[in-house]
Amino acid sequence: MKQATAAAIGLLIVVLGVVLGNSAGDRPVATVTSGQRRVETQSCRECHPQVVDDFAGAPHAGTLRSGSDPEILARFAGQAAEVEGRQFAFDAREGELWFSADDVPHAVRVDWVFGSGHHALTPVSVDTDPAGRPRITQLHVSAFADGSLRATPGSQAVASLPPRLGRQEGIDETQRCFGCHVSWLPEVDQQPRHLDLQQMVTNLDCSRCHHGAAEHAASGGQQPLAFDWDELTPLESINRCGECHRRADEMTADEVTESQTHLIRFAPVGLAMSPCFAANAPANAEHYPRLDCLTCHDPHRPTQTEPEFFNDKCRRCHTPFLGGSDPQAAGVTCAAQPLDSSCIDCHMPKVELVEGLRFTDHWIRRDHPGAGGHEDR
Repeated sequence: MKQATAAAIGLLIVVLGVVLGNSAGDRPVATVTSGQRRVETQSCRECHPQVVDDFAGAPHAGTLRSGSDPEILARFAGQAAEVEGRQFAFDAREGELWFSADDVPHAVRVDWVFGSGHHALTPVSVDTDPAGRPRITQLHVSAFADGSLRATPGSQAVASLPPRLGRQEGIDETQRCFGCHVSWLPEVDQQPRHLDLQQMVTNLDCSRCHHGAAEHAASGGQQPLAFDWDELTPLESINRCGECHRRADEMTADEVTESQTHLIRFAPVGLAMSPCFAANAPANAEHYPRLDCLTCHDPHRPTQTEPEFFNDKCRRCHTPFLGGSDPQAAGVTCAAQPLDSSCIDCHMPKVELVEGLRFTDHWIRRDHPGAGGHEDR
């Protein structure tokens, strides 16, 4: 066991050196500001009708909705919750959603709701800072996938005096939040920096992930996209997803440890630290299939939830290649369970971050608590 632990520590050090050693110049830049051209989804449908139609039901297509959206009103209006002894409530007023507390003399309008609802829906209110720039207040109550209303993670509803309705964010965090939930977030050409929320394009569309899509469409498909996802290395690929889902090289080595339990939210960080990803080095490409976020998740389609779908992905690496026999690929077996058992139950279990909010653990630990203490060999 001591040898296994030492080996695991050594592997983590190597992976951290590779992942955290990327220079800032290697980081992709989010194309959500007004300096980039956009493509209308209808243009993409002309050549990719099935992809566009499938994407309409994907989580990324519904990451931000107005507080006056009928579905949002139906979900929140008339609901109430007690958080740390305080009473909060949502109510509809002339087609708008409002949020109040029993110990605050005023209510605030819910301007936007962040999230697809796959995990949670977090309402925010928008006002302006002293410089006239928009800023958000993340309200203290969110709706979770299990149907409950509970405290927004990190809200600390009783931490401030006088009592407030939420946690106020500055311009930088406001831009980051909107930037990951929209396809277009124009900046007004003035100082100080100013965001134009009136002109932003909510939710994600083709332009958000396929840089150069506007030029590609305008040329009738003759001009290639700015980059091809298939041509990215696995690390470059997960870091593209990490623009919003977070990246390991945004953090220090001290921040990327198993003791930081909040990292469970950030799948690219966990995946980058996993031994499976370390084995995904270019030198091993002839022995193991490629591993990145797209190996298991099709961003153009609704979320897969069937465990066997993901178990099959595990077996494609941990058993001989389908249609052939590669002795090096066949060398990893499970000491505790037959290979037709559920891999993810042990090695990628659901972990509860807070009550009602569960994420899959992408660290793919060899000796995970859910694995009953066994190790791969």
